[in-house]
Amino acid sequence: MRILIYTVINMNGALGSRVNVETLARKLSAEGHEVVLFSPASAGEKRSFPFPAVYLRPAGEGWLVQKLLQDVRAGVELLRLVRRGWRPDVVFSRFGINTVVLPVLCTILRISYIADVHGSYEQTLVNEWGVPKFLLPVLLAVEKLNYLLSDRIITVSDELSLLVAQSPGVEKEKVLTIPNGIDLSLFGSEGAADPLFRERARGGKGMVFGFVGMFNRWLGVVNIIEAFALLKKEFPAVAREVKLLLVGDGAERATVEELIEREGLGDMVSLTGWVEHHEVPKYLSCFDVALAPYTSEPGTRGWGSSLKIMEYLAAGRWTIASEMTIVSRIIRETAAGYILPCAEPRAIMEGVLHAWEHRGELSERAQKARSYIRLHLSWEVRIRKIEDAMRAALEEKPCPET
Repeated sequence: MRILIYTVINMNGALGSRVNVETLARKLSAEGHEVVLFSPASAGEKRSFPFPAVYLRPAGEGWLVQKLLQDVRAGVELLRLVRRGWRPDVVFSRFGINTVVLPVLCTILRISYIADVHGSYEQTLVNEWGVPKFLLPVLLAVEKLNYLLSDRIITVSDELSLLVAQSPGVEKEKVLTIPNGIDLSLFGSEGAADPLFRERARGGKGMVFGFVGMFNRWLGVVNIIEAFALLKKEFPAVAREVKLLLVGDGAERATVEELIEREGLGDMVSLTGWVEHHEVPKYLSCFDVALAPYTSEPGTRGWGSSLKIMEYLAAGRWTIASEMTIVSRIIRETAAGYILPCAEPRAIMEGVLHAWEHRGELSERAQKARSYIRLHLSWEVRIRKIEDAMRAALEEKPCPET
C-alpha cells in the first residue's frame, strides 16, 4: 500500500511521541509499504529516514496561526504528490485530529483516511496547550469533523474507544482499539548494559529506583523527588540503601535540581540528562524498580496506553505507576508492580517502601508482565492490526484506479 503518515509531532524533537511516529513509519516501510511522512520541523538538522519526509515548517506567531498554516501546507503537499503520480491509498493521521484540509481532501479524492486518537482533545487543548477557551468550540468541531470523515478511528484503549464512539454521527464499528506497541528488539532482552556500567550507575546501593522521560508536571518527576525527601526524613535507614536514577530532562529540570540541593539528596539522586531512545534499555537494566507517577498525562484522564510504562514492563522492571487502563490491568493481573492511589509524594513513598519490603520477589513478578507484552503488545502485533484496519478501509473506499 501507499501510506501517507501525517503528524503534528516535531520529528526533530526528543519526545517519546516522536519515537512512536518514527517507529510506525519504519515498521510499515519494512513491511514493503510505500511510506511518506508529513511532519512539522523546527530549526536545526533534519532527521534522515529510510522513506521520504516532507517537513511542514511552521510559520507565523502563535499556536493557532502555526496550526492553520501547517494544515494548509499539508493539503498543498498532498495535492502535489497526487499531481506527480503518487496517490496514497491511505492517509494515517497520527496525533493529528486538529486538521481540516486532509480529511476533506481525502473525502473528495476518495482516499481512505484513518484518525489515530490518543486522548481527550478538550483536556489537551485547554489544560495542557493553553488554548483560549473561546476557541474551544471551533477546535472541537474540527475534532468531530475528523471523526465523521474518518474511514477508521484507532484509539489506544477500550475506554477511549467508548468515548469516541459516543460522539454524534460516529459509526461504532469503525472505532478500533489498538494499544501502543513495544519494540522488542530494544526492550525485550536482558544484557542491555555491561556489568561495569550497571555497577557504576547503581553507586553501590542495595536498590535502584528509576524514572525515564521528560521533566514536566504531568509525569510527576517533582513528586518523585519530594517522595524521596520524605523517605529520607521518615525512614532514614531505608533511604541510605536506595538510589534514585533520573534519565531525561525538560522544563522542570531547574526545579528538580533545586529540590535535590535543598533536601540534601545529592548522594541519593543522579541525573543523566537526555539519552537517545536506543540507549534507554541500558539504563533500565540498572533499575530494580521503575517509576511512572503520572499526575495527568495530557488528554488522557487515565484513558491512555502509556508507552513508557509498557517499556518498563517489557524490560522486566517492576513498576510503581498511576492508574492507566491497560497497563494497570497488566500490573494487577501479574503482580508486576504497585498501582498508586494518587500521584502525591506520600503515596509514591509508600509504593517505594512496599517495593523495599518485597525486594526479593520483584524480579520474578515482573517477568510475568514481560511475557504478556511479548505476546500481545509488540510492535509486530500493532502493525498487523493497523494493516488490517487499512485494508478494510481501502476495500470500502477503493481508489478510482482500482
